[in-house]
Amino acid sequence: MSKLALPTRLRTRRSLGLGAIPGANGGGGGGYIAKAVHFDGSSYFVSDNLVTADSPLGLFSVWFNDDLYSWETFNGGFFAIRLDLNVINCDFWDTTNSVHFNFEYVPTEPLPEAWGNVVIAVDTNHPAGEKIGQIVINGDYKTVNVVSDTASAFDIGWSQDNTTTAFAEDASTTDAADSYAAMGQFLDLSNSSNVEKFIIGGKPVYLGANGELPTGTSPTVFFSGDADTFGTNLGTGGTFTLTGALTNATTSPSG
Repeated sequence: MSKLALPTRLRTRRSLGLGAIPGANGGGGGGYIAKAVHFDGSSYFVSDNLVTADSPLGLFSVWFNDDLYSWETFNGGFFAIRLDLNVINCDFWDTTNSVHFNFEYVPTEPLPEAWGNVVIAVDTNHPAGEKIGQIVINGDYKTVNVVSDTASAFDIGWSQDNTTTAFAEDASTTDAADSYAAMGQFLDLSNSSNVEKFIIGGKPVYLGANGELPTGTSPTVFFSGDADTFGTNLGTGGTFTLTGALTNATTSPSG
């Protein structure tokens, strides 16, 4: 896993997924109801053979029901995204795992203990001190703290994680809904219209049957649906294996 050691536990209130009503550009009152699943503390996904290419770009979105500790939402040997009520940390390493770009957002007060959304964009194709790391929480663009950006431009080692990329690893009890990882894609999150491709009015937006709507191209990883279907990667990156079991959640971020 990534070289930066941070807490990797999170617990959320147990909850059961509601049905989905797909609607073009839904969410935020547009008719889309996201399903949600519950991770029981021992369940997580690991890629079988992730199909992707090294690139300086990445775009992520996840809906989560957070009430206590942090967890590594998406992670591997060359990157880690950690969610916590007290900090959101993003760490991306080059293809040799020797240099990295790390940025984070530390809220002035802990995030609310409720369903929330985080959208993250990264672009490491810039000189030291000029790389782009963006974090949006519940639709609000945040000013990030750059922890480390001393390297020249580099590609993130996405393909190096082909059998180690994980979702929800080290989570305690966690509820999650539409979870999206587009390796090699980027949207400028300082533009509110790009944020609204994921969240409107505090509610999920329909991302398309294969997660293709935000950028016009399906992401590498897209988990969506109830406990029976959530583990099927609807993105282009291939299959994932579930350790443990999922159940449906009793609530949805759609309300």
